[in-house]
Amino acid sequence: MALFGDPIETNERLNSLGVDQFYSSTSDVLSAVGTDTWESNVTPLIVRAHNRFFQNTPDIPIAGEAAQAMIDTGNAPNGQGLTMPNPSYVPSPMLSAEDANRQYGIRSGDKSILSWSEPVRENEARELIS
Repeated sequence: MALFGDPIETNERLNSLGVDQFYSSTSDVLSAVGTDTWESNVTPLIVRAHNRFFQNTPDIPIAGEAAQAMIDTGNAPNGQGLTMPNPSYVPSPMLSAEDANRQYGIRSGDKSILSWSEPVRENEARELIS
């Protein structure tokens, strides 16, 4: 059992692999862990997909109490297709696949790393390369 004043015990098996030869400051380790977490964590991916969906949707569906209130007041007699203007909507022009590839496509030599074969909204193409 180690106390606060005791020396740090080293792991001889790790040292035999040569990891003790690499210098890593606390800031290097935290930066690497943070970057890896951000890139591999599903939460940022879901947040970006959610934001992308709402930025590209001029009208959003209404559900729950708001929809029921519209049905009750006769503003939506059949209850189908209830929508409201989306305050997060960002108008973005559609780019042809050729224009998107020219402006935002990524190539490595003869190989295409990022390209489009169908029309895409400009803000979606821009987001993929940022």
